[in-house]
Amino acid sequence: SLKQNYPNPFNPSTVIKFSIAEKGFTTLKVYDLLGREAATLINEELEPGNYNVEFDGGNLPSGVYLYELNVGDVYHKTRKMLLMK
Repeated sequence: SLKQNYPNPFNPSTVIKFSIAEKGFTTLKVYDLLGREAATLINEELEPGNYNVEFDGGNLPSGVYLYELNVGDVYHKTRKMLLMK
């Protein structure tokens, strides 16, 4: 499962929490609203468990961003977050 980031809105960093039930290749990416990739936070095979990932948006402009979690072909979820400087 993919949780809402905290804090939201954030400046300049936030924490994204998620959990996975099965071992699998996992990606966690951040996109702007035009669909351009702003950051890749995770791109590796992970074991089942709970994870916390810090995202630093200090080099990005203020605005709405999407973060997307993919675990193999089993799970896909996207959420919104707001960077306010």
